[in-house]
Amino acid sequence: MKRVTLIMLSLLILGGVYAQSDTLQISDFGVYVKKAIDNSYSVSNSKMDVSKTQIERQIVRNVFLPKVSVSGEYAFAKTYLKADYSIPNVLTMLPYDGDYHTNYHLDGAHIFDAGVSATWVLFTGLKATYGMKALQHKANAQSEMVKVEESKVIKETVLFFDRLAVVRQAEKVLELSSKRLDEERKAAEKALSEGLITSFDVRKIKISSLQLESKRIELRGQKSIILIRLSQLTGLDKETINSTKLDFNEWQYASNGSTAESRPEIAALQEKVTATKYKLKSTYSGYLPKVVALGTHRYSKITENRTGGISAEMYPTNIVGVGLQWEIFDGFHTHHESKKAKLELLQTNNDLDNAKELLNVYYSKAYVDYNVAKEQVAVKEEISKESAHYLKISIKEYREGLIKISERLEAETDVQKSELEYLQAVLDQRQKTLDLMEATGQLNIERFNELVK
Repeated sequence: MKRVTLIMLSLLILGGVYAQSDTLQISDFGVYVKKAIDNSYSVSNSKMDVSKTQIERQIVRNVFLPKVSVSGEYAFAKTYLKADYSIPNVLTMLPYDGDYHTNYHLDGAHIFDAGVSATWVLFTGLKATYGMKALQHKANAQSEMVKVEESKVIKETVLFFDRLAVVRQAEKVLELSSKRLDEERKAAEKALSEGLITSFDVRKIKISSLQLESKRIELRGQKSIILIRLSQLTGLDKETINSTKLDFNEWQYASNGSTAESRPEIAALQEKVTATKYKLKSTYSGYLPKVVALGTHRYSKITENRTGGISAEMYPTNIVGVGLQWEIFDGFHTHHESKKAKLELLQTNNDLDNAKELLNVYYSKAYVDYNVAKEQVAVKEEISKESAHYLKISIKEYREGLIKISERLEAETDVQKSELEYLQAVLDQRQKTLDLMEATGQLNIERFNELVK
């Protein structure tokens, strides 16, 4: 019975087996996976990265919008002015010559000033234009990485549903084993009372029954943990998830001609390359002039407290103009910025080439593993059938007294092992199918729904 115990323990680590008698509506499964995507923090954060980049692009674009400001000032001034100056008499017929002294006392004056000013960037040397294009391609790259995060959520969600199914299947296997052991116990006790067997066989069966009960307790704990994680992934309550019926069969994946070049990681790096090119172009704007239009409409007034004092008013004051700034030499700032951007472009191209090589290797492995998994399903299914046939023979021989109970239990253990290996082979085929879809960039909610139909 040690082998029975080991088989029961292996159920806990198989990674996911579905109960063949249950059925989950395909639309429900797709909804559960979609809920997991919508509920994912990583997907949400990736989408927010895209939104932030789009906001950055809008900020750069806003450079071309006019900036309008309104200002108003009031001041009270009081001062005493003393001036000493001399005026030479360059014409002898004029009556003045020599030094002069002037005192002016401003006995409090009110100064008002208000106006509207506007500035409008007409040309940034193409810095803003290329900057917007670079940010747009950066956002495109981030959007592709959102797809990567979504595929991770799909795989994790399916994995935990698989683990939920493994517990269910293990419970069924334990239940069937318990029933058979109970029948063997009754038969052994009757045979013991008739002196046909020793108490050793009865105790052996009892120990196996207790071991099965121990495994049931472990399974309940495993199931609780799995339901908690599935609840976190989907946002659904554990009772709803636990009532979900699951379908277990071999997936038939139909390739649409996609390869590793179709992966979103490749598309993201290609967008990053384009963004870096525009970033490089934007650095050259340092060699070009910047042009700004400006305009002002103002009202100004100054009045003195005393009678006969200063009183002046200027309205309207309108100023319109165009400003140009052209840095002939910026201390090699633009030169070094462009060199830095060129190195970034080389690095990004290297990252793209490296990713293509690695992902092509991953695709080749996934394709081979997928085909191997399909072949293993057929072999394990045949082994399972042969083991079931041998078990029937063993039961008949045991009842006729031709074999011992240990041989009878060994045959049952072999059946359990072959059935679990067959289920594991189907599970591997399903997982390898997801790996192949991921390797070709097809692991998304749309293709997943097509797969499970």
